[in-house]
Amino acid sequence: MILLDVRMPGFSGFDFLEEFRNIHPLIKKDVDIYMVTASLNPYDKKESEKYDFVKGYLLKPITNELLKELFFSFQEKIAC
Repeated sequence: MILLDVRMPGFSGFDFLEEFRNIHPLIKKDVDIYMVTASLNPYDKKESEKYDFVKGYLLKPITNELLKELFFSFQEKIAC
């Protein structure tokens, strides 16, 4: 699981997704990416939906409860 910030200096989350798209087929394990942002810009969410490995779009601040939910759901997924 990767928590990926949408806005990073020099190399945005979307830059990362474009690079990851190239190596994703070579990875033997599932990788779920969750986009993390403080932006309410609907373009960012729509753009993230172009990638099938992006499993969610999370608004900051991220709570401990949400992190626990993500962690446990991912654990269940990889246990199957």
